[in-house]
Amino acid sequence: MTYFHGGVAGLRVGDRILPPSVTGAPAMADSLPADHDLAPRAAEVTDRSRVYLTTEVEYARAFAALHPCGDRKRGGDVYRVEPAGDVEDDPDYHGEPGRSVRCGSAVIVGIVATGVSRAKYMRAAAHLV
Repeated sequence: MTYFHGGVAGLRVGDRILPPSVTGAPAMADSLPADHDLAPRAAEVTDRSRVYLTTEVEYARAFAALHPCGDRKRGGDVYRVEPAGDVEDDPDYHGEPGRSVRCGSAVIVGIVATGVSRAKYMRAAAHLV
């Protein structure tokens, strides 16, 4: 199974992705202004003690675009990863089982995209939360 993660920019192959509860890094839910329609839902469904992965590279691009680490035009990066430890289905994802999962951490095995365009993926990301 190939997994992808869209998140903070600047990581390298071999780095371990840890959850926001460990690193203090912002989660995707933190990128939405408090008055945004999706903000309450995103805050409600995000488990900051888990790392989220997907088998769909376009989903990972959407989450990278939303990541608050970038500037107004660019978000985070997309990585190909291997989960470390047990993988469980994301309980808030309502699509095909196994497409969105979460785990305790993941190791980067490849870099797919850097500085993902916010404008291109913001509309796509809206239906993922």
